[in-house]
Order: sequence, then structure tokens, then C-alpha cells
Amino acid sequence: MEDPSNVKHLHIYIFHAPLPDGEDASEAYALRASKLITENANTTVAFVGSLTPEGGPLWDDAATKIVNDEQAINVYLFLISCSADGSVDRSVRKVMRNLKDKSAQLPKDGNQETPPRNEYSVVLLGHARCENSANQMKDTIFGTGRRFGKAMAVSSHFMSRPYVSNLEIQVELTAPEDEFDPWLKKSFFVQETEVGCEEHAIEPRKEL
Repeated sequence: MEDPSNVKHLHIYIFHAPLPDGEDASEAYALRASKLITENANTTVAFVGSLTPEGGPLWDDAATKIVNDEQAINVYLFLISCSADGSVDRSVRKVMRNLKDKSAQLPKDGNQETPPRNEYSVVLLGHARCENSANQMKDTIFGTGRRFGKAMAVSSHFMSRPYVSNLEIQVELTAPEDEFDPWLKKSFFVQETEVGCEEHAIEPRKEL
């Protein structure tokens, strides 16, 4: 993670991917993240939208080049919904493949016109519905999502480690105020006061 004293401004691109069946927590969390992040003067939310395997700011280098300098940094924040059996939306796997292909197209000596300035962080949104399943099946639930994070790390498109430690949460069991919000605030220097996220409130669903 960059030393906050050395970063003048953060430009944050937020991508969300739903569960394979379309039932989605990722979009609500993306909107919540956008609202929280914009409360901080050091950050700009440059994009909020669905994760796509081609097109858009994830793949368009020209769209982010204006902040590719010593005074700013790009951070790509991925929110990936993971089902109880570890399934993810097919866009997640396609993005992993495309990143691998893009890296393979670089010259073998690694020479590029400018060093990569794209940072990333991954939030995995698990959908276990009871505590026992969440604990016993954790590796299964987050397995594909973890591989997605590793794909970022080995890609030429990003730095070799996440901007901040990736987060794994069970959205059916935990309210965002308990884990997600504190992680986000600490990660992106969001002030604790005047958050104002009532419009993006998210309630966990618990089994009785």
C-alpha cells in the first residue's frame, strides 16, 4: 500500500459481479462504497459499474492515463459475489483469462513505455446462510474469488500485491457496518463523520 503522505489523490474504479443466478449483493455494496469514498477529499470515484471481460475503464488504458503520474494513483476495487459452492459470475473467469492473455502479449524483456500504476483490491462477498457453513466451507466459498485476486497479482495490468489486504465477508450474516465499512474507511482514508449512507443501507439476512 502506498504511503498516504506520498499520494495526492486517489482515482477509484469500482467493479461489481453478481452471483451466477443473478441474486446480487455486489451492486449494493459497490454503491455503498462509492458513497463512503466520495466523503473523503483525497479520493475521486471515477467509475462504478459491472465487471465486464472487455471494454470499459478496466481495459481502456487511455481512459485512465490522465492520472497516471506522480501526483495520483489509480485503484481498481473489485466486489465479487461468491455462492455457497464457490460459483461466481462468468464475467469473473473471463476477466481472469483476458488478463492472462494481455500479459502474454507483452515483450519478454518486460520493457514498457511507462511503469504500471494500477493498484487493486478485491472484496469477496460470501453468501453462506449459517455460521457453521461459513466457517466449514470458507475455502470452497471463496476459492474462485481468491484465484481472481491472484490473477490480478500476476497480471502486467496491476501491481504485484493488492493496494490493501483483500477482504472476505459473509454478507448474509454480517452487516456492512461491522466489517466492510471499517475496512473501506481505513483503506481509502474516509473520514468517520458525516458518512450519510442511509440510502444504501444493506441488511444481512439471517436464518431463524
